[in-house]
Amino acid sequence: MAGLSKRLAQFFRSCGCGITGLYFLVAGWALVVGWVVVLFVSGTALGKLPRSNHSDAKMGRPRDWVQVLANGGIAAVLLLLHAATGHSSLLWAAWISLAVSNADTWSSEIGQWAGGKVVDILRWQQLTAGVSGGVSWQGTVGGAIGAGAIAGLAWLGTDESLSQILIIAFLGFSGMLFDSVLGSLAQAKYASPGGSWSDQPPFAMAKSPQRGWAWMTNDAVNWLSNLLLVTVYLLFYW
Repeated sequence: MAGLSKRLAQFFRSCGCGITGLYFLVAGWALVVGWVVVLFVSGTALGKLPRSNHSDAKMGRPRDWVQVLANGGIAAVLLLLHAATGHSSLLWAAWISLAVSNADTWSSEIGQWAGGKVVDILRWQQLTAGVSGGVSWQGTVGGAIGAGAIAGLAWLGTDESLSQILIIAFLGFSGMLFDSVLGSLAQAKYASPGGSWSDQPPFAMAKSPQRGWAWMTNDAVNWLSNLLLVTVYLLFYW
């Protein structure tokens, strides 16, 4: 099983390199930088920021192949479709997909690094930093900066109007908020004996989660949030 996982990881890393080359050929340097920021800088460098407490066992580690698909897969598919059809809306939808992923990652990483009070976005109950569905003002600001960073790359690398760039930033930020809402409603959560909540089961053979669905992981939440915001954009701008 470990060998299969290693081979899968190597395969998707190779796919990532190939897609990066495709980005450069089809969309230019700016989208390549956006892809690298989302999948490597955001996923690894920000995870090295010091933090006092968090519950996600993946935080601070390089992205595995599931996270690569959840955070960059939709943008890759959109770019392939753009290359095949030439439809500009697909290219801009790829930018929005990257903005959603970057906003969510920066929100989580900066929020945990800042160490402020975290509350459930729907229930307003205090949560441990890093638990899906939790928000803090520091993380929210970080998410806005993350969405703006991708929008800024789009502005530097294209000749589109300011309104189009602002749409990328707005939908990227909105995707971060929807990610928190979906995480609060549906992601699997487990109660500890002390009464706190975690995304991770307290032990290997833990029973079913007290909230959400067992199959609804953070990667699934990321992917669904990304898909929703891209779909909303394409419905209005196709």
